[in-house]
Amino acid sequence: MDNFEWHTGYAERFGIVYVDYPSQRRMIKDSGYWYRQTIQENGENL
Repeated sequence: MDNFEWHTGYAERFGIVYVDYPSQRRMIKDSGYWYRQTIQENGENL
Protein backbone atom coordinates (compact mmCIF):
# COMPACT_ATOMS: atom_id res chain seq x y z
CA MET A 1 0.00 0.00 0.00
CA ASP A 2 1.15 3.49 -0.67
CA ASN A 3 0.41 6.60 1.37
CA PHE A 4 -2.92 7.29 -0.33
CA GLU A 5 -4.43 4.01 0.87
CA TRP A 6 -2.99 4.41 4.35
CA HIS A 7 -4.47 7.89 4.62
CA THR A 8 -7.99 7.24 3.28
CA GLY A 9 -8.47 3.53 3.95
CA TYR A 10 -11.38 2.14 1.94
CA ALA A 11 -13.09 5.53 1.51
CA GLU A 12 -11.53 6.12 -1.93
CA ARG A 13 -10.68 3.67 -4.69
CA PHE A 14 -7.30 3.63 -6.39
CA GLY A 15 -5.71 1.50 -9.04
CA ILE A 16 -6.70 0.06 -12.39
CA VAL A 17 -9.05 -2.65 -11.08
CA TYR A 18 -12.34 -2.05 -9.27
CA VAL A 19 -13.35 -4.61 -6.65
CA ASP A 20 -17.00 -5.05 -5.69
CA TYR A 21 -16.54 -5.94 -2.03
CA PRO A 22 -19.78 -7.91 -1.45
CA SER A 23 -19.28 -10.23 -4.44
CA GLN A 24 -15.46 -9.91 -4.64
CA ARG A 25 -15.89 -9.44 -8.41
CA ARG A 26 -12.99 -7.62 -10.02
CA MET A 27 -13.59 -5.30 -12.99
CA ILE A 28 -10.95 -3.54 -15.02
CA LYS A 29 -11.40 0.23 -15.00
CA ASP A 30 -11.06 2.43 -18.10
CA SER A 31 -7.56 3.33 -16.92
CA GLY A 32 -6.67 -0.38 -16.95
CA TYR A 33 -7.72 -0.71 -20.58
CA TRP A 34 -5.80 2.44 -21.41
CA TYR A 35 -2.70 1.03 -19.70
CA ARG A 36 -3.02 -2.27 -21.58
CA GLN A 37 -3.24 -0.43 -24.91
CA THR A 38 -0.26 1.75 -24.02
CA ILE A 39 1.85 -1.30 -23.19
CA GLN A 40 0.79 -3.09 -26.39
CA GLU A 41 1.66 -0.09 -28.55
CA ASN A 42 4.81 1.09 -26.76
CA GLY A 43 6.05 -1.84 -24.71
CA GLU A 44 9.19 -2.36 -26.75
CA ASN A 45 10.16 1.29 -26.34
CA LEU A 46 9.96 1.36 -22.56
